[in-house]
Amino acid sequence: MRGKKVLSTVIGCGLGLGILFASGIQTVSDAHQVETHTVATRWLPDTKTSIKVSSSSSSSQGTTSTATVKNQITIAGKVIPLIDSQGTASAPSGNRAGYWAGNGSTTDSLTTHIIGHNPGAFANVLSLKNGSVIKVTDRNGKSRNYTVYQILTVNASGYGKDGKDYWGTIFGQKGESISLQACIDSKWNMVVLAK
Repeated sequence: MRGKKVLSTVIGCGLGLGILFASGIQTVSDAHQVETHTVATRWLPDTKTSIKVSSSSSSSQGTTSTATVKNQITIAGKVIPLIDSQGTASAPSGNRAGYWAGNGSTTDSLTTHIIGHNPGAFANVLSLKNGSVIKVTDRNGKSRNYTVYQILTVNASGYGKDGKDYWGTIFGQKGESISLQACIDSKWNMVVLAK
């Protein structure tokens, strides 16, 4: 009985801190106005739901077009469209990934957390290693290459197998950066940090 009470207290404290942290997340809407999103709990989004992804692709651009495709990420040679998924409970379905925290800008000197399903759009995330290069093109058509410098394995509340809290590391990198999240299995997520 005492163990349950201690566990309840720990969970309650963790949720309270998560709410305090999450209430400070700011994003920029398409109209470029600052909005504050309040997230009720401190849980990473679901990136492990089974989805069907089509492997065929078609291009509507002619071979002479030089237009930049906006809102996309390239991981290990695979191009994935990005959509706004601010604070949602799950990654986008289909062959898409989403901006879960941050505004997606490649020039704001902040961290953008991007989520996708494995199996699915973010299956290639599990093949990344330190030194891998990830290309992001934001909503303004600005592209940036990010280099992976750390890979974390965390549970849904941001704690690693070593018991360390990585929540602040995932969302609070210094300078222009991204963090990518995909599930490993029903308990663990891979989070890739890149600058």
